[in-house]
Amino acid sequence: MSIYFDILEAVKQRVLGASNEITPIIRKRPMLLATDTIPAIVISPGPGAEVIGTEAMNNVVEYRYPVTITIVMASDRVTEVEVYGALELRERIRQAVYQPLLAGVPSVTDTTIDLDPPYSTAAGPNTVYDVTAIRLTFSSYENRSA
Repeated sequence: MSIYFDILEAVKQRVLGASNEITPIIRKRPMLLATDTIPAIVISPGPGAEVIGTEAMNNVVEYRYPVTITIVMASDRVTEVEVYGALELRERIRQAVYQPLLAGVPSVTDTTIDLDPPYSTAAGPNTVYDVTAIRLTFSSYENRSA
């Protein structure tokens, strides 16, 4: 069993519950494939690697697992259209995943969150996709062998 994969799968289930109409995909990297349906939600490890947090007595260590949720939506090339729907989806996902505990992964005891802007300020009128990311870090206390 991989705790990291269990975290990704648990995040997928929470996102699925929040997004209803969009099935999230777990990938190694936050990338969009030509065969993907838009809108798309990609869940991936990172950025960066697992980090060791606290080391405690009795061979207990805190690992911090980074996870990125990338939300890709079709850009309407008009800045006023579909703002509400995109922001509502982002908020529902944020509320679903930013919780201290993670069902199915009992070793997770805390979650931190870092949000990208909802829309890229550099995107122009020819932008094909609107892309935003929600980055989470899950703290997991685990036993290690002596």
